[in-house]
Amino acid sequence: MQARTRAILIILAVVIVVVGGFLFVRRAEAPEPLPPSSPATTQPSPAPQPEPQPMGEPQPAPQTVTVNYTGTAFSPSAVTIRAGDTVKFTNGGSSSIWVASGPHPIHTALPDLSSSTLASGASYSYTFTKLGSWGYHNHFNASAQGTVVVQ
Repeated sequence: MQARTRAILIILAVVIVVVGGFLFVRRAEAPEPLPPSSPATTQPSPAPQPEPQPMGEPQPAPQTVTVNYTGTAFSPSAVTIRAGDTVKFTNGGSSSIWVASGPHPIHTALPDLSSSTLASGASYSYTFTKLGSWGYHNHFNASAQGTVVVQ
């Protein structure tokens, strides 16, 4: 039995040495805790100030231009406006109209320019934001056309 007890003690000693070595190595790898830092005594830096921009010419307020449909044509048939201005299309004819961008019948030049059906006396306003020359027409009478030039 003594040999058996001796073997158990040797195995137990080896296990203790291995576990102790593992814990020692692991502790050596752990970072040292940092000492508590003292509150900063520096003044906060001021927020950067935006540089003043030179003032250009004041932009005029957006305008509204009225285009009337007479029953056979738009009047005026061509208008020139600035980006951000609005064109108010009024149906002064006796039948319904549908103001839409070109080309007829697909209206892809400016798809948002589409009033749907406007009864006699009704109006539709559209604010032009894109520069260019924009054709429009009465979808129910495609020969009634006009142009809005946006500068």
